[in-house]
Amino acid sequence: MTTTTLEDKTLTQRYILSFWLPLAASWVLMATEGPFVQAAIARLPDPETHLAAFGIIVSLSITIESPVIMLLATSTALSRNRAAYLVLRRFMLWLNLAVTIVAAAVAFTPLYDWIVLGAMGVPAHIAAAARPGMGIMTLWSAAIGWRRFYQGILIRFGQTRRVGYGTIVRLFSSAGTALMLALWGKLPGASMGSCALMVGVLAEAAFVTWLVRPTMVKHLSVDSPSAKPAPPLTMRQVFGFHTPLAATSLLTLLSQPMVNAALARAAFPVLSLAAWPVAWSATFIVRSFGMAVQEVVIALIDGPQTFAPVRRFVLTIAAGTMVVLGVVAFTPLADVYLREITGISAELASFVR
Repeated sequence: MTTTTLEDKTLTQRYILSFWLPLAASWVLMATEGPFVQAAIARLPDPETHLAAFGIIVSLSITIESPVIMLLATSTALSRNRAAYLVLRRFMLWLNLAVTIVAAAVAFTPLYDWIVLGAMGVPAHIAAAARPGMGIMTLWSAAIGWRRFYQGILIRFGQTRRVGYGTIVRLFSSAGTALMLALWGKLPGASMGSCALMVGVLAEAAFVTWLVRPTMVKHLSVDSPSAKPAPPLTMRQVFGFHTPLAATSLLTLLSQPMVNAALARAAFPVLSLAAWPVAWSATFIVRSFGMAVQEVVIALIDGPQTFAPVRRFVLTIAAGTMVVLGVVAFTPLADVYLREITGISAELASFVR
């Protein structure tokens, strides 16, 4: 398969669409993972408790993973040649080790009780239901860091379609695991959901590692003629480039445990905590179209002449997603999704609405 670097392309709206579409499809597929798992949990015993516990697991896990999310952006921007790749890979491995240590500390030490019972104020039975899932998710952040690093290389060299292939593998793996475990019926809902997420991200990381090999050989091998010359990259430069991105991601994703902490102290805490992950996942499906815009901007904007066409495309996506979310939120489509697809109770659906 012939690969083409981004510098060889003209930034027409059609080309930006073709570049964005596989990334958006990848985000949409990833966004459907949560509702599928939630639908499985909703059909198991004590769904409100385990949906709430699953929300706690996801909110803490994505906060822990926040420093590695932007490895995609760092890899896309800096993977110019093999020497840069080797420095970036070393940085990725150290960062993955750090977030794994944090995840293990939260899951297996008294830090969990201090955060979930103390700082967040989650009811004790929900905190107890969530703790096994946190242990299952220990390697989740590292797996995400690994696959986003290699996805960045694919994007750097115009292979956005292959990113989507990896997400298809993830969705089928997590959905299949959720379905099998739900039919088996021996695991609590929150633990079942954690297993599904963990299997999905491990499968995607392994598949992306295999998919990226031809691109690595062509563009990042020792003798690659297509690798662009660049000044030597140091760990200090990578750290300086990545830290503001990681801090932005962390500050954004801290809202998840903060919202859960607020809901735990509000009226109807169990129903509110159960409704929140369902509502967040539903809006995330629509927002996922915009999430792919970040990679488009990083990869395609290269000077003033490229700014206007990318900006025009971004505004189109922004307007379109606002319309779609409005139609879903203010029409009977919301009830169809919540009652028929997600399978939650009428009382819980009213909280989601």
